[in-house]
Amino acid sequence: MTTTARWDMHVHSRYSWDGHAESTIDALSAAAARHGLAGIAITDHVDCPCSQRDQREVGRADLKTRARDLAQVRQSPVTVLSAVELGEPHLKPAEANDLRHRHGLQFVIGSVHSVVYQRDRVPVEHLGALLDPVVLMDYYLDEVLQMLDVRADIDVVGHLGYPLRSAGRLPNLNAGLIAKMREIVSRTTRDDIAIEINARDPRLFYDMLWTAVPEIENVTVTIGSDAHRLDGIENHSVSGVRQELHRRGFRPHPTQQGRLVATSG
Repeated sequence: MTTTARWDMHVHSRYSWDGHAESTIDALSAAAARHGLAGIAITDHVDCPCSQRDQREVGRADLKTRARDLAQVRQSPVTVLSAVELGEPHLKPAEANDLRHRHGLQFVIGSVHSVVYQRDRVPVEHLGALLDPVVLMDYYLDEVLQMLDVRADIDVVGHLGYPLRSAGRLPNLNAGLIAKMREIVSRTTRDDIAIEINARDPRLFYDMLWTAVPEIENVTVTIGSDAHRLDGIENHSVSGVRQELHRRGFRPHPTQQGRLVATSG
C-alpha cells in the first residue's frame, strides 16, 4: 500500500471522557505525521441520551471547544477530520441525525457499547464474564441491526468485534451469527456505510467475519486504531490490520478518503 493511502479513522483526543491528557489535537496530528499518515479522524465520544454512559454523566465531548483546537491544525501536513464516535444513535435518531449539521462533522462512527439484557441497558463490557461469547455476540449483533434499521446518519459501523475484548474467547460460528453478519454486510453495502476494522478487536474475529461473508467485492471498510493515547497511533496492531486487508484485496477507495474497498483484482 502507498503511504498516501494510509488513514486512521478512529482516534480519541483528550476531549473524550476516556481520552488521555497528552492526546491534544496538535499532538495527535504530529504523531500521525511522524508515521506518514495521510489523515486521521478525531472521533471523540458522543453517546445519545438514554444510553448507559449518559446515565453515568460521561460520554459527551465538548465539540464546540474542540472545534477551536481543530481549526488551529489546518496547516498540518496531515488531514485532520472533525468526527465523532456516536454511541447508540438508534436510541435518539433525531438528535443523532442533527449532530453532523450542528457541528459540521466530516465523519461519524455509529457504535454499540451497550445492549438490553434482562430488561436493563447494560454496558457490553459488564457482560463478557457473564455470558457465553455466542450469546453475547447474538445480543450485540441484534443491537447493531437495530442501529442500521433507523437509518441514522453515520458513515461507518464501529468495532463489530467489541464484545470479544471482554469475553476472553472467540465464539464458535453458528448459523444464526453467520446470518446476522451477512445481513450487516448486506445493509451497510446497500446504504454506502463502511465497516470498521478496529485494531483493538481480536484479529481472529475479522477472520471469522470474512469466513462468514466470503463475497466481499464492493464491501467498504475503514481502519481504526481506536487510539486513546499517542502510542496507539499506527502501532503494531494497526500495521497488521493494514497488511491483512491488503492481502484480502482491499484497496483505497477511488473517491472516498479513508475508505478501502474490496476489489476482484
